[in-house]
Amino acid sequence: MLDIGAGTGAFLNELKLAGHNVVGIEPDSDAVQVAMHKYGITLLPEYELLKFEPESFDVITMWHVLEHVPLLQKRVEELSKLLSPKGAIFIAVPNHESYDASYYGKYWAAYDVPRHLYHFDKQTIVRLFDLFNLELYEIKTMPSTVFMFLC
Repeated sequence: MLDIGAGTGAFLNELKLAGHNVVGIEPDSDAVQVAMHKYGITLLPEYELLKFEPESFDVITMWHVLEHVPLLQKRVEELSKLLSPKGAIFIAVPNHESYDASYYGKYWAAYDVPRHLYHFDKQTIVRLFDLFNLELYEIKTMPSTVFMFLC
């Protein structure tokens, strides 16, 4: 199980406690230190993604990370190579077509420029992941402008 944008490691810790093998990627050095001290989890820098063998992971998660990735298509291509044939990618991103987005308009928090480089809806996610033969399996809407994609 690979979690990209693992933060302080709380999610990975729960999976580890449930008996799963976990790997986390996190660029924030302060968060990396918290993960180590609080949970004993070593989080890796982003460049380590390139060191994993193809099809290394059955599950890949990115919780509110994809909208921050500078080279979006390259990252999705990397994910497609790392995913095992029967694996799944779980992605949560803000939905710019959500009720919250329309209600708050230009004040919608998820516009968060310049940190949010992309804004997604169902069609953009489908087109992006189709480029790498990853099929959208299910969409779950969540409160407060979030789409959750399972590819």
